[in-house]
Amino acid sequence: MLALEVPMPLLRLLLLVVASWASSADPLWDRVQEVRQDSGIEDPTPARRYLIRSLLESLVASAEEEIPSDTSARAAQADLTLEHQGDRVLLYTATDAADGFYAVRVGRAAAPLVLQAPHPWDDLHTGAIAAALFEQGAGRALLIATSRRNSPAGAGVADVTRRSRSAYQAATLGSADGIPNALFVQIHGFAEEKHGSWSCVLSDGSSRQPPGFLEEAERLLSPVLSRFGPLASRWEVPDLAGTLNVQGRGLAGRARFLHLELSRAARESLLVSAPLRGELAWALETLAACPEGIGGISLPHMHTSICTLE
Repeated sequence: MLALEVPMPLLRLLLLVVASWASSADPLWDRVQEVRQDSGIEDPTPARRYLIRSLLESLVASAEEEIPSDTSARAAQADLTLEHQGDRVLLYTATDAADGFYAVRVGRAAAPLVLQAPHPWDDLHTGAIAAALFEQGAGRALLIATSRRNSPAGAGVADVTRRSRSAYQAATLGSADGIPNALFVQIHGFAEEKHGSWSCVLSDGSSRQPPGFLEEAERLLSPVLSRFGPLASRWEVPDLAGTLNVQGRGLAGRARFLHLELSRAARESLLVSAPLRGELAWALETLAACPEGIGGISLPHMHTSICTLE
């Protein structure tokens, strides 16, 4: 058998072509793209933040059983559009406000997992990856920002990880209120030429997680991500630790929080490979479902609950 050696630039080009097709084939990511707003971001009033927070709390708390009949009316009161799409409920603004895009899974969820992509375009492919993970069945909720990090008003102005009064933060806290012992996983991306050849950097930001949390996360994620390079801790790459992240700060004492920085190689592969996303989803759901850890059990790449051995 002849082995074809593909030059690296050509291989990357082929991956980008496949990635473009894969992202366009994801209807959930298409919906996010439709409501994207890059004109800037304004924090809602305190009253509206309360409405958004209480709406998300009620929605995620009831999602396994039955969505309350007044949910559409409450969404309208919060100036959000509610849309039923298969086994999920979508929330977003139909105006030019960049308030975020939120999806909640209706029915059984494998684990109390919330996926977040606060920089879905600036951290290349992270929004599409988070949406694809949710499409494949991972998570109770998906929270994606709908603006670029930088707006016409200036660099970093629209960064929801720095705005504690944003609609995105209200949705984050509401989701934590409604999901007991939730695990929030924020997906970010970094440039290898700036931060080194790591596959990912794991951190809990400033959320003050219990001892052993990051070690357990590394043990679960290593079989999935180590093929792209070594995994790094927050102490090895402090610039990527997310210590100023307001979602992590807001979730301290409320929920678990994992700040996951991925290399470009890892992101490009996750975007185009459903099996690889399945492995990542299983690792994250296992971490979410097992707050006490999994006691050193060897981890197979299969969709089952290692905690209950269902």
